[in-house]
Amino acid sequence: MGGTSNDELLVLHRALVEGSADASVPLAEKLIPILKAKLGSLNAEARDPHVVESAIGYGVARYLKEPEAYDPTGRTLPNYLAMDIEGDVRNELAKRRRQQARQESLEEEVVELRSRDRNSTVEDEALDAVDPFDLPQAQVDAARRLLGQLAPRDRELAQLVADGVRSYAAWATMLGIEHLPVEVQKREVKRQKDRIKKKLERMGERSG
Repeated sequence: MGGTSNDELLVLHRALVEGSADASVPLAEKLIPILKAKLGSLNAEARDPHVVESAIGYGVARYLKEPEAYDPTGRTLPNYLAMDIEGDVRNELAKRRRQQARQESLEEEVVELRSRDRNSTVEDEALDAVDPFDLPQAQVDAARRLLGQLAPRDRELAQLVADGVRSYAAWATMLGIEHLPVEVQKREVKRQKDRIKKKLERMGERSG
């Protein structure tokens, strides 16, 4: 254990439990190299040494905050901490694998969409015709007057209305969903248009 005996650690542990402010730093200085040696094999699995180092730092800090959670009659202090920290590392790696799988799935969808042979002009015109977005001039005027009272995203969408923008592609781009399948875009654009339309109608009534 890097020249540090478990008896030495127990002396510091007891002092920490008793409230000694001087025990935390020497305990951390002794524990961290011991734990790095014990958990070093996880670096190959993690492929990122910062994962293990961060987990060790967090695990030691957690112990220093609640030292009474450790039972000296059971495992040695390094073995007790190493078991908990290894669990933290494996949980983090599992989380990263799930995130990577979701990212790869999304990238596959985007590649598939982009690989389709589509006439974008014709398709965009057809989609625009699906849900024409016409508003009475009074509502458009209300949008122009009251833009400053809207939340930032609603202000951007209301600006499209105030500017008379009807292009389906423009709405999809503003919403940041142009990379999604067309059917998904259609549903979301229509949902947002309906929501803004109702909000502008209420604004028009209040300002009228």
